[in-house]
Amino acid sequence: MLFRSAFNEVGWNVLSMLSASDRAKAIDLLFGSDAAHFNLGRIPMGASDYAIARYTDDDISSGTDYNMTSFSQTEDAKYLIPYVKAAQAVNAGIRFWASPWTPPSWMKTNNMMTYGGSLRPEYRQAWADYMVRFVKEMDSKENIPIWALTVENEPAATQTWESCIYTAAEERDFVRDNLGPAL
Repeated sequence: MLFRSAFNEVGWNVLSMLSASDRAKAIDLLFGSDAAHFNLGRIPMGASDYAIARYTDDDISSGTDYNMTSFSQTEDAKYLIPYVKAAQAVNAGIRFWASPWTPPSWMKTNNMMTYGGSLRPEYRQAWADYMVRFVKEMDSKENIPIWALTVENEPAATQTWESCIYTAAEERDFVRDNLGPAL
């Protein structure tokens, strides 16, 4: 049986306010075998609606970055990665799926991480490469293997926080033509 959880920066920030022993107890209550034992966790790819800051792992001030030369998980390392590692420490069998809330603003029709907008067709391959890079770096650099991916967290919702709009056909085509082959 799968019991799922969601990792986010605000969650780790709040847990970090506890003493080390209380934080360890809380993590054990969430992920330990004698407690809730959450064994499947969603990890945001970049900021989510429960992030401390708005970011993606490839933010640039102008232009494009097809080769992901500016890709960095520096922001993920502040809150997200420590939270995931704390869960892994008490539940080595936990599996993770990654879900983006938004591509970088330079890839979107509204040039913003927030308020919806869509992935520009000319950046579909760059977005697929970003997603693959995220998966590879989480595994190889952080020892956090990603078991599954989603194309978008809420593909039909224009939000005031990070979001991106996809039709079913756009998601299908992106997976078929870009993400699937890149993986």
